[in-house]
Amino acid sequence: MPFEIASYLQWKGEEVPDLLEPVIVQEKESDLCISDADSDVLFEAERLPTEYGHTDTLKRQ
Repeated sequence: MPFEIASYLQWKGEEVPDLLEPVIVQEKESDLCISDADSDVLFEAERLPTEYGHTDTLKRQ
């Protein structure tokens, strides 16, 4: 996971810290197989309205 985080931060043009420690922000129990689990996960933060211009910023990067 640290490699993927570092790659994402580099893609965004942000500094990559020396120590990357993922933080669990939400947990969910699911009966799906792990290969299908992405279709059962929607973080609470993803339910909030997107700020104007946020997706445009990500598209340009």
